[in-house]
Amino acid sequence: MSSTRCAKCRKEPATQRCSVCHRTYYCNPECQKKHWKIHNHICPLTPPTATVEGVIIHCEENRAASGIFERTSVEPTHPVWTEGYVSPTLKIAGVEILIYRHLLDDRSPNKRGLDNQIATFLMVEEEDGFAKPEWQKNVGDVTVVRANGNPLTPREVETLWMFTDYLMEIYPDDPNIAQGQINRKSFDHFCKRYKEQQGYQDLQLPL
Repeated sequence: MSSTRCAKCRKEPATQRCSVCHRTYYCNPECQKKHWKIHNHICPLTPPTATVEGVIIHCEENRAASGIFERTSVEPTHPVWTEGYVSPTLKIAGVEILIYRHLLDDRSPNKRGLDNQIATFLMVEEEDGFAKPEWQKNVGDVTVVRANGNPLTPREVETLWMFTDYLMEIYPDDPNIAQGQINRKSFDHFCKRYKEQQGYQDLQLPL
């Protein structure tokens, strides 16, 4: 699943590579400059040398056939390692995950079946509790992995989602209180409580 498409505009083939990580391709310096705010989070990361366990989160139109979550084996050449987005809020909470959108074009008219609220919640920003516009519609299916290459299970993704859902309930009333919950201690406390409430004996903590 190796790709030489541009990480910004997704046209291919792209011939220029990031001079630091040598993994991410671009059409030209302009695309690279526009993509830097995203790429600078994954540029220092070292992709795994072997297949790792990740999770596909299906969008609305695919859930009837495939369910919400699907385990998947992610190769070192998968574009999630070069084109993935870091969940900003979860990174502050101490869990760094990469999220890769399968859709190559998000400029088409909004199609409800492509909604993926779970992915949208995972991409909310700490400042205001909203995801950026490109994560609010036409998201489609996404692949999620841990940035460090450790295994990631559907149960763990569900728990990460529920943590962001918990924050989203607080933001409208008091953003400061919500932001105060985005730290490792509060996150671990939430996960422990959620595990107990759901009876998830297979959920290994800390995440």
